[in-house]
Amino acid sequence: MRAPLLAVISALGAAGCVLPVGILAGIQPYYSHGDFERAYPDKIHALATVGCIDVAPSLREASGAVVLDFRMGNRCGDAAVVDLTKLRLYAVTVNGDRAPRSLVDPNDEIRPLPLPGRGQAFEPIAIRDALRDPSPEQLCIDVSAIAPATKTAVPQLCFTKRGERWIAASGGPS
Repeated sequence: MRAPLLAVISALGAAGCVLPVGILAGIQPYYSHGDFERAYPDKIHALATVGCIDVAPSLREASGAVVLDFRMGNRCGDAAVVDLTKLRLYAVTVNGDRAPRSLVDPNDEIRPLPLPGRGQAFEPIAIRDALRDPSPEQLCIDVSAIAPATKTAVPQLCFTKRGERWIAASGGPS
């Protein structure tokens, strides 16, 4: 409500820097619950909510490594601490065995950080030995501990490699 008011005041000729401030306030993007569903409809099986934090991870390969592109949005008005050190990754082999995988953090940069209310963030992180033998049927991510959660169960998010792409797998680990 305030942003349109500032835009109207600036359009009517208010002095000083109200014009740029009014325009920026009117177009500043804020995250709302459901934004990831609209932005990534092809990844609907790879969306989850942990407390106030919505996540939309995806996987890709770059220079022989698998990279986790981790998108986060805070749908609440207050800041929430997100702890990516608590992400749990594992590979599921063809025979159903699970092998843990870890994130590559050579500069010790992954740590708990606040995500502002209505804010969003993007973090690309390499997965250590993601494709080591035995070759995985799926790579799965447990996001349930990255933020203070409600009592709602958080699904495991799994991806299957199809050709050169990793796609979200419906129904969790096979």
